Amino acid sequence: MDIFDDKFEFNRKRVMIAIAAAVLVIFIARLFEFQIVKGAYYREQTMRQTVRTMTVDAARGEIFDRNGIPLAVNRTGYAIIFDKPFFPERRQAEEQSRIILTLIELLSESGEEWIDTLPITKEPPFEFEAGKDSEIAALKKDLRLNTYATADNCMDALIGKYKLTFLPKEKARLVIGVMYEMDLRGFSLTVQYTFARDVSLETVAKVKENSLDLPGVDIKLETFREYPEGDLAPNIIGVLGPIYREEYDKLKEKGYSLNDILGKSGIEKAMEDYLRGKKGIRQIVQNPQGIITQITEEKPALPGNSLYLTIDANIQRVALKSMQENIERIKKTSSGADATVGGLAVVDVKTGEVLALVSYPSYDLSTYYENYSALANDPYSPLFDRSIRATYPPGSTFKMVTAMAALETGVIDKNSIVTCQRYYRYYESSGYTPKCIGYHGPENVIDALSHSCNIFFYDVGRRTGIDTLNEYAVKFGFGQPTGLEIPESKGLLASRVEREKNGQRWNPGDTILAAIGQSDNMFTPLQLANYVASIANGGTRYEAHLVREIKEFSTGNVVKGPYSKAVVETGISAGTIDLVKQGMLAAAKSGTAAGTFRNYKVNVGAKTGSAQVPNGTANGVFVAFAPYENPEIAVAIVVEHAGAGSVLGPIARDIFDEYFGFNKQADNYQNPASDSPVTVPVD
Repeated sequence: MDIFDDKFEFNRKRVMIAIAAAVLVIFIARLFEFQIVKGAYYREQTMRQTVRTMTVDAARGEIFDRNGIPLAVNRTGYAIIFDKPFFPERRQAEEQSRIILTLIELLSESGEEWIDTLPITKEPPFEFEAGKDSEIAALKKDLRLNTYATADNCMDALIGKYKLTFLPKEKARLVIGVMYEMDLRGFSLTVQYTFARDVSLETVAKVKENSLDLPGVDIKLETFREYPEGDLAPNIIGVLGPIYREEYDKLKEKGYSLNDILGKSGIEKAMEDYLRGKKGIRQIVQNPQGIITQITEEKPALPGNSLYLTIDANIQRVALKSMQENIERIKKTSSGADATVGGLAVVDVKTGEVLALVSYPSYDLSTYYENYSALANDPYSPLFDRSIRATYPPGSTFKMVTAMAALETGVIDKNSIVTCQRYYRYYESSGYTPKCIGYHGPENVIDALSHSCNIFFYDVGRRTGIDTLNEYAVKFGFGQPTGLEIPESKGLLASRVEREKNGQRWNPGDTILAAIGQSDNMFTPLQLANYVASIANGGTRYEAHLVREIKEFSTGNVVKGPYSKAVVETGISAGTIDLVKQGMLAAAKSGTAAGTFRNYKVNVGAKTGSAQVPNGTANGVFVAFAPYENPEIAVAIVVEHAGAGSVLGPIARDIFDEYFGFNKQADNYQNPASDSPVTVPVD
């Protein structure tokens, strides 16, 4: 037994020695290959450096008013980014999750946000976020789920996709929000991922302190939009936002990456090609230990152009403040207690440049995303631009069109008289007797514009006919875009054709209502301002525009200079234009706008309107131009449920005060609420 054991032990030692010898031979052979046979090759590989090409973001062009007052500018700030070469691989889900949750905790301590657009609530029970239907549909498509899949179904699929079963669901949701965003933004060796933008120095310090525990996480200096007065013109400036997948197919051809920011609305969107700048190219050389040894700018980034708007920030500010104060004043009156919101436009009579566009209530661009939910659900809809998107019946401000059509076609002349006995009895046999705001007696065209006599324009409109009225209305841009760079409504011109499109009939009574700016007529404040500007300048309709000048950031060279573009020469005779302007001057001196402008320092042409609406008190409409002798500026104002246009005169006066430099004496003027030495009709 012992003999057999000794033999077994001896054989085992021989086998082990043989194995050890074989391993040693292989090792020596490989070492010989590495150091002698292929030594040069492997030395070259060891010394070889990694060269990566990265794009360098360009600073976005800044936006100024016509006088150089900043409206949207840049400031430098810090972003937290992930760098793919140093970030754990996707298969290292636990390590990725640890890094992401650490960063989320750091930001949460400072009350800061990180980027997370996953359309699922962050805490259980999980639900889809409201108003994100397209994002939800894209998520389900990505996960290959049925359209009726729930938020919980999506969460289960995402947890499986990212292998996060080891995390509690609420923490998994936080990690998934980041991982899903990384996929959306094309995180790769050449595309960094931005985890959070515009973080505080305190957060930057914390990230730097924990850098050893946060591989692949870095701090990047970026430029961020800043709005010196964010509530001044948000409807004009617009917002910036991320690129969505449905946009990317077109944008990638223009050099965008999914991680870029671009204009989403307003001028930021309309002038994106001028504002975005051109990306640069940077080469980064790293040694085998990952240490950067060289950075080379192959192509420097070029900042975007500086954009100068036609807007006058001072007029815009005054108009916004006056709109707010006067609506509050009107609310305290019995006739305008339900006054709510409004819009106004101010136009340069000689060029079509838009000097102000106010939509009230306004909002602040600086807190747009933070307050978006509240803004979107606000009953007064501050995100809806009432200066260029809302359409309103013009009321009596349309009467200048009726007057010009009748004068130009010979239906009336300057001496023609229509007697107003308050009720219009032409259709009395059918029981239809619309009325006027008073008993005006015999009225010519100047008197009728001054007093806003409905009876005069009922009769003149009936005799002129709807087709002729519309022919002249079109000359002044009604029912057509003004040419503005940002989206606007083209409005609706009351007509037989439009009525028949809807399967309805045009009745004779509709013509006389259209003649006083009612019926189906619906126009924007900007259209009304452009119409008045066209009258004031003698009959030329200019394209309305917001962009005055574009300059290269680095050189100051003018890319695009100030311009004016005549769209239509209306062909209205000087005599007709003069009569209409006389009527508007009379309205300001002794008619419906006299409560505000009879003693004003420059002569003003004005017209008031009280436009009936389906529900609530009538809208107030007010249009004006000044100076009367050599017009420079035209204004149009609409306030919903203000009751009458005459109560809006003080808003126009405040705008003129600022334009003409009278603002310091504005308090000396009488307002419509004060005792007046003359009787002022209301319209």
